[in-house]
Amino acid sequence: MTLTMKEMDALRAQIDTALVHPGTTGFERQFLAGQKARLDQHGTHAMVTPGQNARIQAICLRAAAHAGTMQSSPGH
Repeated sequence: MTLTMKEMDALRAQIDTALVHPGTTGFERQFLAGQKARLDQHGTHAMVTPGQNARIQAICLRAAAHAGTMQSSPGH
């Protein structure tokens, strides 16, 4: 699937957030870093398969949900 510039920018921002999140595993970081590098390298010609997009979204959503629970927990 081809992404618009707006979609690519949003995806990059989600990846950046997940990359620095402490709940993201080493394997997930490696996958996300590779996907981000590929997006950066190919620019407007970047393609993401539905499977890649689903995996990226799942990692980013889990990191965002984990961040939300961390913020609502006392002492964090």
